[in-house]
Amino acid sequence: MSKSLIIVQLILVLLTTVKVNSESELVVTANPEKLIVIEGKEAILKCTIASEALGCTFESPNGTPYNMLRGSAYEQGRLQQQELENNDCAMKITEIKNIENGQWECQVTTKDSDGNYKSGMGKIEVVIAEAPKRVYLTSDGQNKSFNSKEEMTFILDFDKELKNHEISCVATQTRVAPDFHWFIGETPLKNANIEINEKKEEDDRITYISKLNYQPTIEHLAKLIRCEVNHTAYDKQQLENQTNMVQAILDIQFKPIMLSNFAYEKDKVVAKFKANPRPKSGFWQINNMTLQFGSDLIYDNKTFMSSDILDGNQTGDYFLNLTFKVQDDTASEVKEIPVLLEITNEIGKTTLPVSLVEETNRKWAIAGIGGVAIVSIAVLGVVLLYKPFKKFSFRRQSGGISPNSGRSDDYALGQPTILRSNDRSIHDVT
Repeated sequence: MSKSLIIVQLILVLLTTVKVNSESELVVTANPEKLIVIEGKEAILKCTIASEALGCTFESPNGTPYNMLRGSAYEQGRLQQQELENNDCAMKITEIKNIENGQWECQVTTKDSDGNYKSGMGKIEVVIAEAPKRVYLTSDGQNKSFNSKEEMTFILDFDKELKNHEISCVATQTRVAPDFHWFIGETPLKNANIEINEKKEEDDRITYISKLNYQPTIEHLAKLIRCEVNHTAYDKQQLENQTNMVQAILDIQFKPIMLSNFAYEKDKVVAKFKANPRPKSGFWQINNMTLQFGSDLIYDNKTFMSSDILDGNQTGDYFLNLTFKVQDDTASEVKEIPVLLEITNEIGKTTLPVSLVEETNRKWAIAGIGGVAIVSIAVLGVVLLYKPFKKFSFRRQSGGISPNSGRSDDYALGQPTILRSNDRSIHDVT
């Protein structure tokens, strides 16, 4: 090969290199770099350079080119050249389609001050937003999904440290991350411990999971836990149908515990307690004799009558009436009558010891207040008072720990309320 030919080839290589470098110097700015749009809506793709744009071409994600000369239009005008500033390369899509989701490229050409043509390329990520195909709840305690007002069960064991549970709100196969909002009843969980996870599907869609760190409490019994999913692609009809919302009924289960608002009268005590599920059985044990709920017990001229388990005003609230009568007022000896209340449901059993004392002329005084559940429920008590007795004392039988000691929801029994015989009880149930 001659020297002259080699020199010519080198010159051509250098010229080619200069041309490539010259082209790469043109900076193209995509505005915006990422465009989120709903299928069927209008979208404008725009690339901008510092000088006048003389040529403009867009290429779709599937490789179809669209030359955006002035007045250009494709598909009966669905894709058309958009006239903006003279340094813009822009295209308007009047009704964008799902197949146009992905990365678009724009190539812009201009002429520099020396009359040389230069071109550059920009990239625009177009995301066709899609609402979640399905929204549902899951719980680590139950191997199922919750799509409507089904019961989500949690069991409270007061003998063990209460543990947290994980409730997940799942929004499946969507484009564009949704916003999750949690509620219990109508109260938003603004400061809850929530974690968002993503799961990539086989296509370009993603399933988003909002995980709520939840600790059950008795106050949540029968309340609705609700997850609302906000997404830009939900239409008006979907929102009206609450497609974006899922909720479950909190079924908080626990063994019976006594409430603090007992009512006492001259010949009756109303023992109020809370439990879920409803207690199935129980009895009063009076001086080692068993009095079943809903029956009578007569011994030594004394009659004790127990009601059945009665429903209270709120879900999980129950109460019992124990009334007592004395047939003979002549005895003057002092006797202590031990009384035991036992209530059982599917979760556990609670036993409360009570002492009833007969004093002179059959007046009744408090001998003991206290209680220990068989499985360590709480320090609780029941006071039985037959006739008005202004001066009385009591002995505590045993100690115990509140089931929620050290926590905010403390259910230990407070000071009893004594109603004199001429006062009307708000719990006068016979």
